[in-house]
Amino acid sequence: MYIGRKLVLKLMKKLKLYPIYPKRCLSFNNKEHEKYPYLLKNITPSHPNHVWQTDITYLKLIKGYAYLSALIDVYTRKILSYNSLIH
Repeated sequence: MYIGRKLVLKLMKKLKLYPIYPKRCLSFNNKEHEKYPYLLKNITPSHPNHVWQTDITYLKLIKGYAYLSALIDVYTRKILSYNSLIH
């Protein structure tokens, strides 16, 4: 089933869910810190478990905050593991 952008926005409005956007100039680079090159620049995942990716999402709740962390296999796009922390 395909769910478009307009339906998602409509449902979010109905459920009173509002996104949190990062503010401008949230952080600045420290000139003293070393910058490392992107190591996967010339690599295309060719089989499962070749390249993994992680994502951390911050969720604001009525009483506090929650963090959702996920480990994703880039080739199969499957979530290998996830964990949440409510603070």
